[in-house]
Amino acid sequence: MKTSYCLLGLSLLVSSTALAQVPRLESLQALQWSQRVILVWPSSAEESIVSEFEQERVYLLDRDIVWFVMTSPQPVTNYSGELSEDFAQNMAEQYPATKAKVWLIGKDGGVKQARQVLNFDALYDQIDAMPMRQMEMQSR
Repeated sequence: MKTSYCLLGLSLLVSSTALAQVPRLESLQALQWSQRVILVWPSSAEESIVSEFEQERVYLLDRDIVWFVMTSPQPVTNYSGELSEDFAQNMAEQYPATKAKVWLIGKDGGVKQARQVLNFDALYDQIDAMPMRQMEMQSR
């Protein structure tokens, strides 16, 4: 019986430690210096946009990209952790759909591109020209 409680306690500790490693996102600050971000405000056909991201999976992974399709009530994303309840509102305030539908945010947290249409080739060209990406490509 004592062994069962120890195993249960150990498994809970391991589970909570694993969950604690992926932060709950309230903003993009937790991703700074490790991930690039593509944020999309879809006007319609959000399923096709998500499908496009899934088709680009290998290229997105190679470029350390986390993406968010800002759907209601919760965004669709490849981020492996949880999003806070305030995440969508925070994104709407910082990266408004009225200015652009597609936002590319660099690893440094700066806006690199703001577009009206999702164009992966244009995004990849922009990313691949970045000095940090050039260093990544040379080291691989």
